[in-house]
Amino acid sequence: MSSFRSDVCGTAASLVGAFLLAATVCGRDLRPLLPADGAVAAVRLPADPAPSERRAAAELCEALSNMTGRALVTIAAGDPAEAAIELNFNPSFGPEEYRLAWAPTGTALRITGGRPRGVLYGAIGLLHDQLGCRWFTREVSHIPRNAAPVLPADLDLHVRPPFEYREVLWTEAFDGDWAMRNRL
Repeated sequence: MSSFRSDVCGTAASLVGAFLLAATVCGRDLRPLLPADGAVAAVRLPADPAPSERRAAAELCEALSNMTGRALVTIAAGDPAEAAIELNFNPSFGPEEYRLAWAPTGTALRITGGRPRGVLYGAIGLLHDQLGCRWFTREVSHIPRNAAPVLPADLDLHVRPPFEYREVLWTEAFDGDWAMRNRL
């Protein structure tokens, strides 16, 4: 029964996600998130990364690897290799505030945020709001298969949570990983 429910939930989530993604990006210029040439895709950490920023890189690598079937690696701030995603700390941002925007060169997506959770919530925001990943329970999640994820070329999203404190009285919320992935 739980396998059937998981399949139905996964299929329904895929259809809803595809519809919302199509409605969101229809008629917009799109840019690939990862290099198309099959090169290893990298997530660049900020200088002197906080533990939550390391976790953001790990979440991005795991989810995008599951989504695309490609390996992603984390690289240090000073590494000369080209990165598909750059994580940046901005001290002027609030503790959970973040921004998703393309770098001026247009080759890397920048996730900029405050500490302690801004960059982490920016990574989760990218996966959830832009790429359709969902974490329904501790055991049930949906990571859509997409070998070549794309984002709007004019993506520039600045998010500041409207509430300082968020909580749901639900058993799943007591799981730290689930709560983090749902930005609670």
